[in-house]
Amino acid sequence: MKRSVIRVVAAGLLLCSGAASAGFIGQTVGAEWLFPNAGTVLEGPLTAVVAGGTSVEFPSGFASIVGDSYDFKDAQITINQTVGGFNTALFNGVRFFDPLNAIADITNVAINYGLTSYPGFNASRISFDANDIYVNFQGLADPGQLVLQVTFESAPLGSPLASIPEPATLALLGLGLAGLAASRRRTQ
Repeated sequence: MKRSVIRVVAAGLLLCSGAASAGFIGQTVGAEWLFPNAGTVLEGPLTAVVAGGTSVEFPSGFASIVGDSYDFKDAQITINQTVGGFNTALFNGVRFFDPLNAIADITNVAINYGLTSYPGFNASRISFDANDIYVNFQGLADPGQLVLQVTFESAPLGSPLASIPEPATLALLGLGLAGLAASRRRTQ
């Protein structure tokens, strides 16, 4: 009985010792609507602190884009629009950015095609760098309620925020390993 309790506690400590989050939760994010090119700000910037869960950051979006909202989770952005249609300017879309340079560098962005309902939206409409994600709706028709969801990955190495474990994380990992070692020694 005693050994099984030690094993359960040690396994629980190991599971709790994952790396610190390097995504949006708890971070300040910004958004700007860019038009007629990627260098011209039409509206914004808007900023919000990402709470996660079911909250929607920027619930009313931009004044000229009626019915849009932007919801951030730790490693994804969901855009909902009810009215729209986008002309064929070089760039007609949104730039999400890290205004405080506090989020780990972005290394990849992908579209969740299972949830995305924009006809004609594909990977060529998304670009990114270490601190920015650009979403270009240029020339897309809008038949009604639309959803776009993108996920991102951040750099696990080379980023100061992603590569330095929190002290509590290291302590939990050490306790978990010590508990497993003690359990194994008693079994032998």
